Amino acid sequence: MYKDIAINIVKELRRNNIPAYIHGGVAVDILSGEDRKHKDIDIYVPNYSYSIYVRKVMKNLGFVLKIVNQPHREFYQKGNIGVDIFYGALYFGKFKPNPDKDSLVVDKVSLIESIYDKYERYKEEVSKALRELQMLSEV
Repeated sequence: MYKDIAINIVKELRRNNIPAYIHGGVAVDILSGEDRKHKDIDIYVPNYSYSIYVRKVMKNLGFVLKIVNQPHREFYQKGNIGVDIFYGALYFGKFKPNPDKDSLVVDKVSLIESIYDKYERYKEEVSKALRELQMLSEV
C-alpha cells in the first residue's frame, strides 16, 4: 500500500517536471521487495524552488499541507497517510542524496547513512527512557 502511494506521488511530481525520489522506509521496501506499514512516506526533492509546484500537485492528489519548515521540509496529510517532502537535503542538511535520475528511490548510500542516524537518535531516547524507568522504580 505505502509503496504504491509513494510511487504514485513521485510519478505525479515527475509528470509535472519536478524531480522527486522516494526515501526512508518505503524506499527500503521498494529495494528489498518488502511491504511494511509505515508512519509516513518520505520524498526527496532536490531544491526548495520546486515547493510551489509540489504544493499544487499534492493538493491535486488530495493531500493537505500541515507543516512547513523552510527551506528543508513540508509535511502533508491525507486521511491516515502522512508524506514528508524533504528539499535539497535530508534531515535538515545532514544528508545530500545523489540519486540516479532514472530511479524512483534515492541512492543506497543516503539510505544507509540516514538509517544509522535514526538508530543513534532512537538509541539515545531508549536509554533515557530506561534510566527514567529505573529512577521511578527506586521511588
